[in-house]
Amino acid sequence: MKLYEDMTKEEFDVLKALDTRKFEYAGMELLGKAGVEPKDMSDSVISLAALSYFIKKYDIGSEGELHVFLDENIEDMEVNRPLQEFVAAHWKEIQEFSYVPLQKELKALVLFSNSSDRGVRKDTEYDTPDSVAELAMAILDIRGGDNVLDMCSGRGNFLVKSSIENHEDCAYHGIEINPSAVIISKIKSLLLGNKFTVEKQDILQMDSLENKYDKVFSEPPYGAMFEGKVSSAYTDELSKYIPKGLTKKADFLYMI
Repeated sequence: MKLYEDMTKEEFDVLKALDTRKFEYAGMELLGKAGVEPKDMSDSVISLAALSYFIKKYDIGSEGELHVFLDENIEDMEVNRPLQEFVAAHWKEIQEFSYVPLQKELKALVLFSNSSDRGVRKDTEYDTPDSVAELAMAILDIRGGDNVLDMCSGRGNFLVKSSIENHEDCAYHGIEINPSAVIISKIKSLLLGNKFTVEKQDILQMDSLENKYDKVFSEPPYGAMFEGKVSSAYTDELSKYIPKGLTKKADFLYMI
């Protein structure tokens, strides 16, 4: 990504303290009227806020200008393409939404949207709560130079918090199977100054990791059942430790 935003710990704390719930609800209402389905609402609100932030900060006045801006500044087509599609479908809503929150409130909404804290989004997925992220950071004891991996990184909540609050010379990487969550994570990283990377992969289908990691965190999609997505060799090994009937359940699949 060519577009570069920076983020200091001080700015992060200021944004984190902002209450953006009324703007989140306003965005949901706006998109609901435009026909966005409830199952897509959480991610759509973040896309809406990010694009509204861009047109507000960079003084973009038309749909065409925003398309050009995205092409010139976001080279990662995994992010560029869906944002372009969102602009084509919702330019009116993006423009209208940019008039309401302040620039910093839009940025905070992208980074800290808590839609999923109020219930299940889809497929039993939740964002990692701050309390879990803070506990994980305390246990991991992340130090300067550490290479940190988040398996099942979701929409990047742990990566966002940990990459800001720990040493600047650490490297952070996420692996996530959900394509929309990968897009949202990459948008968040962009607004932080590209402090972490994320790849779309099924961690249970990977024979090995490309890199070595000093610290590893994972909060899997608890309660989800996996059918036909996990190798029999893996579940056979797992059945040595837990009852065989539970080897397709996400709560246990990440044990070994």
